[in-house]
Amino acid sequence: MACCLKQQRRRQALRKPTDGENAAIAALVARANTPFSHENPEHLELLKKLWRTFHDNVRGIKKPFAAKSPEWLKIGFQSTDPTSDIRGGGVLAIDNMLAFIVASPDVAIGMAESREATADLATAQYMPWATAGVNLTRLLLEMFGAVGADGRAIDVTSHKLRCWPLVLEFDALYALSFRMLDSTFDEQHGTYLSFPHVKATVRERLERVAKRIGATSVDHLESLLRRRHWANFRNSFALPDRDAIDAARRLALRSHVNSVVSTLQMTKLADITSPICEDGDQKPPPIRAKK
Repeated sequence: MACCLKQQRRRQALRKPTDGENAAIAALVARANTPFSHENPEHLELLKKLWRTFHDNVRGIKKPFAAKSPEWLKIGFQSTDPTSDIRGGGVLAIDNMLAFIVASPDVAIGMAESREATADLATAQYMPWATAGVNLTRLLLEMFGAVGADGRAIDVTSHKLRCWPLVLEFDALYALSFRMLDSTFDEQHGTYLSFPHVKATVRERLERVAKRIGATSVDHLESLLRRRHWANFRNSFALPDRDAIDAARRLALRSHVNSVVSTLQMTKLADITSPICEDGDQKPPPIRAKK
């Protein structure tokens, strides 16, 4: 009984999101609900940055950008046209991948290269890196209760969680979760066909800590995961734990999420969240699950 009471005291309090946290999750969901368009200069530039960052860090080989190319398969897309895989996470999926690969190119590219396809997909430890990343973006939004199973936005204004501070470090949370996905794939001797089970394991472990105990920061979450031996990342990458997380966090501070948060003093919260509210005609198209 004393042990249970001590554990209970360590838990973060269940609470609703602050205005800043609510604005941040709203911005993330709006970004995820934004379909990628080759006609949008901003979207195309994000894709170019992903291409350049990946190829420039692979033995320093520079390759001319191509919106459709077999080279996208090396990054872990399942089609020569990456936009066909992006739809499950919208533009946010590219934001997250780019933040991770810029912050820790050796780690991210090492993951992608180690999971390349072989002749026998049924038995090979093949996990398409970019496609897995799109799935991870969606998983994290669902963990906060911000989107439903059908991908539609959910109003979380009154949603009580123990881990709301993590939404302000979403890129860093994504980087940590991706590394956890990779190590869990190894732990379970994952294959292409068993990926859904690996992903479900990662989600269950994240939610058990983040939602049942709570975390005040990504560093705090990682320490809790390590205590349960769920964050034993592969040593072969010589992961710079704090450096990788801090780099992703610095990138996140310049992201659209924090831009939204910083404008709260000038803009009413209702104005920020209205494009993704459940009522009215302003609701965006749903995030469609990958078939």
